[in-house]
Order: sequence, then structure tokens, then C-alpha cells
Amino acid sequence: MKKKLFLFFFVVVTVTIVILPSEERVMWCASGVEMKVFNRDQCLAYFEYMGPSHKLTEIVARDFGLTALLNAEGTFHKYVLIQSLLDSNYDINVVTSNQALPLVSAVIQDNFTMFEWLLSRGADPSLSDPLTEKDVRQLLYVYLDEKPTANRHKMLELLNRS
Repeated sequence: MKKKLFLFFFVVVTVTIVILPSEERVMWCASGVEMKVFNRDQCLAYFEYMGPSHKLTEIVARDFGLTALLNAEGTFHKYVLIQSLLDSNYDINVVTSNQALPLVSAVIQDNFTMFEWLLSRGADPSLSDPLTEKDVRQLLYVYLDEKPTANRHKMLELLNRS
């Protein structure tokens, strides 16, 4: 009986380790990318309870940046996931070599909700974006001249109030 019980637990642990997805895949699942084994809520629960590992925050900083996560599908889920990264001391102003600053991405996408959320969590609008070589205020003026929208006007008002 003990041998069967041991064998059972050994098989369960081995199978779990073999099919267990990487934390990086769980991150993408939590932000909306489909995964066969788990759904978005299950993946998000991992980060709500466990938080991201130091290794994952390094991977995000090196390979993706917050901009990629912010551009992922879904709304609520990606903000919860990104907040868990920020709670693990991830710098909201880090940008990878091929992406815009998160605030700049919000301006380009005309996403006031994202813009407001980033500012409320410490995103620095005075930083110069490596892709556009402009800070957020300068970029907003360019977009307000070329593609004015109500959201971009609200972004500028929010910047002027802070």
C-alpha cells in the first residue's frame, strides 16, 4: 500500500512539473493570451496570491516592458497583473529598447484610462521617450495638433493639474 501511495504521489508531482507552464507564460495568460491548461482568472490568481518572482520582473524589464503588457488584450486583468509587478518594486518608467514609455503608449493609443492609471502609480511625464525623443507633454502637443481627441485634451488637463 505504501509503495502504491508513494508511486501515486511521485507520478502526480512529476506530471505537474512537466506540464507546469513557465511564469512568463502564466503572465501572458493573465494578461489575456489564451492558454490551453488554465484560463485568465486562474493565471491572474497566481499573481494575486504569489506575486511575480524576481526573475519574472527581470524578464519583463529586459524583454517586454510594461508597454507590451498594457497593450495586451483585456482591461482589468492587465492592470492587476501590472500592479503586482509594481508591488514587487518594478520601475514603472523602465522601457525596453524597442518600445515607448508606458505613458507615451497611452498617448499614442488615445487611452485616458491607462494614462491616468500610470500617473497615479508614479509614471514620470517629464522623462524623454527614447523612440520619440519627446516627453509626454511635448508629445501631447504634437498629437493635439495632428490628431486631437477628447481623451488627449483630458490627458493634458490632468498633467496641468499635477
